[in-house]
Amino acid sequence: MLEFAGLTKQYDPGQTPAIADVTFSLSPGEVVGLVGLNGAGKSTTLRVAAGVILPTSGHVAVDGRDIVEAKSQASELLGWVPEAPVHDATSRIGPLLSYYAELCPKVPPARPIELLETWGLGAFATRKYRTLSLGQRMRFAIACAELQDPRYYLLDEVFNGIDAEGIHAIRRWIASRQEAGSAVLLSSHQLGEVQQLADRVVFLHQGKVVSIRSREQIASVGSAALLLTLDRVDAAVLELLKTFGSVSVRGNQLRVAGSRLDPAAINAALVQGGRRVLRLEPEEAELESYFLELVKESA
Repeated sequence: MLEFAGLTKQYDPGQTPAIADVTFSLSPGEVVGLVGLNGAGKSTTLRVAAGVILPTSGHVAVDGRDIVEAKSQASELLGWVPEAPVHDATSRIGPLLSYYAELCPKVPPARPIELLETWGLGAFATRKYRTLSLGQRMRFAIACAELQDPRYYLLDEVFNGIDAEGIHAIRRWIASRQEAGSAVLLSSHQLGEVQQLADRVVFLHQGKVVSIRSREQIASVGSAALLLTLDRVDAAVLELLKTFGSVSVRGNQLRVAGSRLDPAAINAALVQGGRRVLRLEPEEAELESYFLELVKESA
């Protein structure tokens, strides 16, 4: 299990922590999405988990091994793909990947070649890193993360700047890692990808966890907006519905959005208020709108 317990990181004394008391976990075979606005603390969380920056307090444990106190043993179980991978620009990627492999005693000599072929980079083994496209650089970064066949993957915005073919390849790869029993912690602004891939989603806002929801909870509660059609719409009914969530109106049709909607209570309130409800049904839940509702509620 990969455990985050009370994780806090404050870069400078006197400043607001980048993350504060972040607590959640993921188990082998699970994909967990990490969602938040820019500056929410997603990358900081992943960097602390990878052991490249130290926490101010709290800890990360990888199968019981603390990422600070037992860094070498914990790191063997982790594969980290940063948002902006940086490698020596003048190195040729084949020898570079082999060099990284030699730093890991348990990696077979043939592993780098296999990974380059797997990620469609075999023909580019003699190319210098600086000549690679953005998508090829991300594929190379994933190949680096796979060298030790880790149990846990930390993926930071791996879909950024990737074309449709690359997104499809990464999506298939994440599914294959899950099937093989690895766990994946996926940070992404592409919420549709997170919703499609993740078993659970951790919502971060201003450095804090504001909600953790399963795929089923998001689907059933989700944004979960309700679409209503009434016999008439006036100021009184809008004020009534605002007690349940945010309201938008188009003619006699209304949309009420919130993370904790109760259709029965809304229907009863409208009927009691003398309104005839012609239509009341849930809108298909979308992760993006659900997230925005959570942000509004935590503000």
